Amino acid sequence: MKKLLLLSALAVTVLAFTPSETDYSLCKVNSTANKLVFYYNAPAQAHITAFSYSAVIPFGKYIYIPSLADESVKAANIESGYQNKLYDAVIMVTGSARDVAITFNDKNKDNSLANAEKVEGKYVFIAAEPVHPYTIVGKYQINAKAVKKPGTPANVKALKHQLLIAKVIKKAQSDKLDFDAVIYGDGKNDLAIKFTK
Repeated sequence: MKKLLLLSALAVTVLAFTPSETDYSLCKVNSTANKLVFYYNAPAQAHITAFSYSAVIPFGKYIYIPSLADESVKAANIESGYQNKLYDAVIMVTGSARDVAITFNDKNKDNSLANAEKVEGKYVFIAAEPVHPYTIVGKYQINAKAVKKPGTPANVKALKHQLLIAKVIKKAQSDKLDFDAVIYGDGKNDLAIKFTK
């Protein structure tokens, strides 16, 4: 009877620590000027906010993702000097004129890990590579210039890319592709992918 109870307890313990499903949102972000940049994803590791800063994009200038990241890090470096605060990474906040600089609690961990956001039920990876293996099921080139610029610099990050991402997803859906996520490449090399499960 005692053995049976012990086995039951062990079974419950194993079940409690066995993940029920794979986290396909997990990805690794890129860095700009030695600073990790999170966009359309959230840092997976524990962190604290160092400071927020103005990251308004120059009006009338179409910004691709690398340029967006570069502008944000430049602004963070200036603010870091003003406040005399160090930081490890930036979170580019969609729909806001202010981005956030953060520091990680443990510098020895892989702090490039992030959890991607979903758009219309599909994970979207921007300047980030999915951790889990996948197959490319569709390739697209969306005309970025055909998407009208937002009316204000503060919204350029959110609206411009939201529209382009939505176009990629709709195109993949209209092609009746079986896909889980999109790797967004500024409308130049956008991929629809299916995770290997």
